[in-house]
Amino acid sequence: MKTENNTGLGLIKTTIERVQASKLFTSALKKLANSTEAELQRFIGDVKRVLKNLTLLCKIIIPEVEVFIVGEKFKHRAKKEIDIEMYIHDNFREWILNPMKNQPLSLSDGITLEKFNLNKSMHDSQIKNELGNPKPIYVTAFFPILLNLLRQQPNGEAKENGLLNNGYANIFHVELEDGRVVAVNVYWDDVEWDLLAYDLDFDLAWDDSNSFFTPATGN
Repeated sequence: MKTENNTGLGLIKTTIERVQASKLFTSALKKLANSTEAELQRFIGDVKRVLKNLTLLCKIIIPEVEVFIVGEKFKHRAKKEIDIEMYIHDNFREWILNPMKNQPLSLSDGITLEKFNLNKSMHDSQIKNELGNPKPIYVTAFFPILLNLLRQQPNGEAKENGLLNNGYANIFHVELEDGRVVAVNVYWDDVEWDLLAYDLDFDLAWDDSNSFFTPATGN
């Protein structure tokens, strides 16, 4: 007669052996073996994403955004023309806005963002590592996304599933057309929305209580 080890370790070993012998386990292994590289990367990324210094606050659905000319919607201190008061700082203007100024852009399929709170002061590389190195937002998608977010809070209104309006940074990692990735800081200064851009890991770390926005897993 077969006897079983009923100690804690024995029960664990028996359970593992039963799972290994099951069709479900075999099916799961076959599925992983036949996965594409992108599917495997997503799976590994999900496994690695253990949040210690970031907290997921919410997911934000950005719907379709109609075609617009970038330079007609992003202007320095032109509230009467665009209904949104913006202060466009030099790096944002030179690196991001000017190269795209005459481009017609839209967001036809929409996108879902994840909004994270920084629980401690963190550099860009630390944020990326904790999230499993998510892809940055490509610049042609970034402008429609940002336009939609700003339209929801043109005068710095409070919005739980939107941009912070308390002077803290709303951080985005944006990939430019030349392949360079920069950090964009959007914040409300009690009068207008300030748009700034920095090299990744530039100078000081981002303060705790800032927010970081990235496309949700699967986008």
